[in-house]
Amino acid sequence: CSALEVCIRQMPADMLVAADANGMSMADKFMHLFLQVFSSQNTTAAQEALLAVGAVVNALPEGGFDRYMAPFGPMLVTFLAAAQETSLCLLAITTTSDIARQLEGKMVQYADPVSQALLQTLALPDVDTQLSQVHDYIKPAIFSCIGDIAMAIGAGMDKHMQFWFAALQEGCKAAVELSKELAGNDGYDED
Repeated sequence: CSALEVCIRQMPADMLVAADANGMSMADKFMHLFLQVFSSQNTTAAQEALLAVGAVVNALPEGGFDRYMAPFGPMLVTFLAAAQETSLCLLAITTTSDIARQLEGKMVQYADPVSQALLQTLALPDVDTQLSQVHDYIKPAIFSCIGDIAMAIGAGMDKHMQFWFAALQEGCKAAVELSKELAGNDGYDED
């Protein structure tokens, strides 16, 4: 999938969307292959395929990824809920942000299951507790993704606002607690 990702990133958009004699574009063929990779239940393969899907998302004209959301959306939601697989979950969050920016207003029809998966992952008590690298944190990536979804769907975000505000409030409380904890632990021993 990595080699395909590089090819997709280098491919002109018109070549990616041009249909062949059977009516299938290169994007259609790539997405068909990536969907097969996702069905393999291999986390590493799924990560590679998500990176390649991100390349397709970014290469298509605005709104062009909508045609792939029916088969891909449920898999994306599954990956968003896979907090135990940190890298996979983070890639799914990043891909979700890319899709929201690509689909703009069309994202509203996919916002319910995506928002529910993000909120459920955010509510898991063990998320981010075992990580030692800041760039691996899932919760900040979720908050960023929420912003991307909100910007994409605009007023369509209204029905999700009370849940997102509650999540943001909890995030702020956690940040204050962490800040106090870090301020109290300056790294010097008292002895």
